[in-house]
Amino acid sequence: MDNNKDDTETHELDLHEVELSELLMVVGSFIFAGNPLSDLDSEIINKLQDLIIEEQEYRLTGKPPNAQVH
Repeated sequence: MDNNKDDTETHELDLHEVELSELLMVVGSFIFAGNPLSDLDSEIINKLQDLIIEEQEYRLTGKPPNAQVH
């Protein structure tokens, strides 16, 4: 997302800690506000893809992401 600073409050998004539901909400709000998808940072798109793949794997296997098998 654009790093332009203005008088509105901005929140930094920690891509290492963000959950899928939170990132979906942020991206959806960004697009709903009229911003084109092309203005979305590639890093955010890549993180969204990673989180969706993790969720899909969880739904298929029932194993939480990063779970260790003993």
